[in-house]
Amino acid sequence: MFPFFRRGNPNIKQEGNFLLAKVVTNNNKEVIDVRISKSSELSSGQGGYFVRKNLIGSKSLDRATLELNLSRNYGVKVAALDGGEFIPVKQWAEYERQAEEKAEAEAAEQAEREAKIAAQAEFDAALKSQKDS
Repeated sequence: MFPFFRRGNPNIKQEGNFLLAKVVTNNNKEVIDVRISKSSELSSGQGGYFVRKNLIGSKSLDRATLELNLSRNYGVKVAALDGGEFIPVKQWAEYERQAEEKAEAEAAEQAEREAKIAAQAEFDAALKSQKDS
């Protein structure tokens, strides 16, 4: 009834001249950060703006397509996503924390593998020098 009581879309955040979103792809569950410029990426439409953006994951190359219909004051009327799911803005901090924990665990595993390889190389060198003597 009164547009000023309308809540914004819980999946899209407006920050300055940009619209921000986070998407999880359907195939490999890769998180893609989306940033849409209000000044250069929007097309004028009936009573507002429109944008269609193809998203490609940097690690898995998963694809998703985001479509937004916006009002003249950049309020989100319709947000549609094909090939993924939106992460609500309230859950962004949790996803970032999980991503950091995963990256730290992967770094620790990589360091452990490198330490094993170095120890094996040292053992092989010691064995070879023992054979040569």
